[in-house]
Amino acid sequence: MTLNKNTSGAVVLGVCLVFIVAFYFFNPSWAAWAQVLLAVATVSAFPLLNALGVLKPLGLDGMPGSRFNFRYVLIGTGFMGGAFVWVMVW
Repeated sequence: MTLNKNTSGAVVLGVCLVFIVAFYFFNPSWAAWAQVLLAVATVSAFPLLNALGVLKPLGLDGMPGSRFNFRYVLIGTGFMGGAFVWVMVW
């Protein structure tokens, strides 16, 4: 199955709507694994869509955040960990 502009747009719209609904119902009392799962899904959604070829018909395949670069993931994880420690200590 090849994706055209309309089907790619529908897939991206569906993914964005799922995230909007998930964050609307987000509650800090959720289990930690559910919060981590939502964070991982949010961070990895656009690189996954790019890898599946969904963003190419829309012309979004070169946008920032659409490529998975392991070095940037490690740097971002370090910054998030440092921010978490800073917030907990402060």
